[in-house]
Amino acid sequence: MFFMTYIYFDESGDLSKNFDRPTASKCFYITFIIVNDPKAIEKVIKKVIAHSKHTPRFRGYLHAAHDRDETVLRGLRYLARKDIRAVCLRVDKTHLPEKAAQDVLYKKLVLTLIKRLYKNSILDPAEKYNFVGSRYYSNKRLDREFIDYISANTSNINVETAWTHDDKCLQAVDYFSMAFYRKHENNDSRFYNIIAGSVAGNYSV
Repeated sequence: MFFMTYIYFDESGDLSKNFDRPTASKCFYITFIIVNDPKAIEKVIKKVIAHSKHTPRFRGYLHAAHDRDETVLRGLRYLARKDIRAVCLRVDKTHLPEKAAQDVLYKKLVLTLIKRLYKNSILDPAEKYNFVGSRYYSNKRLDREFIDYISANTSNINVETAWTHDDKCLQAVDYFSMAFYRKHENNDSRFYNIIAGSVAGNYSV
């Protein structure tokens, strides 16, 4: 039986170099989870949602930035038991070009992580991948340009995007992304320590 490998990805932080803003992040994070059985991940997210129905912030889906820490920790414990490989690219924003457009930077950074995974034999050029991204652009043209850019620069990846609230596997990678973010931005390793055994690559540029 043929199994397609799925890659789900999300980002944390922002690409702005205006560090005076209170909400500005020090770095920008792109996180992938690589899975062979999306339905197993969906079951985990449904289970976490079922335990979250009576919390004040429940919206019917998971979102790490708004969920209680105990909800995220519980979700990551469940996810860490599944067959997931997680990778993250941490981008030091001080190294980014001053005048580059953010939409251009974003798609180049996503491609940078893809190429890093080929180089480190985490992805196989002979294998086919379904690449599903948390939709970064509300603008349809920019979203299409992103899909076309990644497709044009890879030969074995089918690219699509979806809204996180519509895809439970994107909610899972959102939790993983938060773990990397909290470790490096807030010196809070509680979340990362849970998923450390699933981490196949933790890169920085």
